[in-house]
Amino acid sequence: MSRARKMSSCLLGVMSVVMAGAVWADVQPGPPPQPEQPAPAGMPKFEIDRLVQDWGKVTDLDRLRAEVNFKNTGTAPLVFLELKPSCSCVRPKLRGDKRTYQPGESGVIDLGFEPLGKRGATSYTVSIKTNDPSNAALTLETRCDVRPTVFADPADGVNMGQIDQGKGKEMTFTVSGRAEDFRATFASVSGAGHLSAKVGETKVVEIDGEKIRQTTVTVSLSGKAPVGRFSEKIYVRHTDARLAMQTVSVSGEVLPDIRSEVAQLDMGEVAEGADFGGEFKIFSASGKKFRVTKTTYTSRTAFGSPLSIEVTATPNEAGDMYTVRVSGKGPKVGGLYTGDVVVVTEGASTETLRVRARFVSKGEEEAQPKSEGKQP
Repeated sequence: MSRARKMSSCLLGVMSVVMAGAVWADVQPGPPPQPEQPAPAGMPKFEIDRLVQDWGKVTDLDRLRAEVNFKNTGTAPLVFLELKPSCSCVRPKLRGDKRTYQPGESGVIDLGFEPLGKRGATSYTVSIKTNDPSNAALTLETRCDVRPTVFADPADGVNMGQIDQGKGKEMTFTVSGRAEDFRATFASVSGAGHLSAKVGETKVVEIDGEKIRQTTVTVSLSGKAPVGRFSEKIYVRHTDARLAMQTVSVSGEVLPDIRSEVAQLDMGEVAEGADFGGEFKIFSASGKKFRVTKTTYTSRTAFGSPLSIEVTATPNEAGDMYTVRVSGKGPKVGGLYTGDVVVVTEGASTETLRVRARFVSKGEEEAQPKSEGKQP
């Protein structure tokens, strides 16, 4: 074979191999296809036009309403989980009772407030919870300054304080109204006690630059009122037919003429078998003479260890004061002992005083508390 012919054959062989490789490369599969990834999940986005609703100055007869607008600016449905007011006087409601809002959808919270019974600056809130992870919990605040149509001063009622037995006391309060012809007409007291109330004159006064009509009411406590705390209601009728009677609370305490200088006698730590004691004075607040007819000690602690405690009362020269002494011996059982020193007196009336007494026994026997039973 000629040399030229041999070279031609070689070239044809090489080309055949190259072409076969190209064809093989074209038909070989590539890397396996990857599964299609899901698109990222959308997020709701809660946007509200305001978080404070301020109605300004209002009267307690107004019925306040407002619309609070919001929108879901996210890419997934917005769901309301809670719409809760801090007071039943605030009434929030999703318009149409709709709780789910699609992306781009707007809505309205209808807000209501009933100020009847309120006075002055008020502030209540509405808790808003949604599935928006960036604003899961928001607080919508409502504000207003309520001017009551009819109101009493002092606003928190009449506190007559402490009154000596037999002396009685008088105090006044006012009932005001904004109607042009307003006046209080009658006052009555709850219960058949020792309090009475009387309506006085009505006049025009100026409060915060506003002229209103104001009636004075006098409340009286009889000198025959018994010792102890009292609390009653005074109901005041008036001429404003839009509102019911005005209610005013009255409280105080009648103190006994015979009193103790201490509320509790603390006799400290007591060793087993050791003498211990303490004393206090009782006196007549009016300076009247009286006498002590009986003294006792009543234990409030039942450790199973008998107590030997004596109570004596010694008068001063004027007869309007006694020194009461408590004495005894430390018990075997250790622990805190409490009881009452009871003193019965006789003067203008018979009175019983109770003064709490306490001491700590250092006795070494272990305390074994028992049922105390009914205390006198």
